[in-house]
Amino acid sequence: MNYKFVVKFLIDFWNNEDGLYTVDEIIESKNIDELTDKLENDIEEFTPEQSIPNWHDLGDFNIEYVQIKNEKGEEVYKDNDFSDDLKKIGKDKKF
Repeated sequence: MNYKFVVKFLIDFWNNEDGLYTVDEIIESKNIDELTDKLENDIEEFTPEQSIPNWHDLGDFNIEYVQIKNEKGEEVYKDNDFSDDLKKIGKDKKF
């Protein structure tokens, strides 16, 4: 049985002074350990940057997962360096 997790990705367009964004994606996994293993080893399989308008014009970028919530909305993982005070791309602005 798979569970749904909401993974918050931080996308840092490091050549752009206004280039920090967060994107939430729902990802199914058997458990949190399997999910974090996949995020650690296969992060290139995820493409949250494509949810940012004109992302291809913003330059080079880095992607990190910074927060994970379970189906109940409970935080099950949070990067110690992450701040929630960043731009979030709303569902109405995603491609």
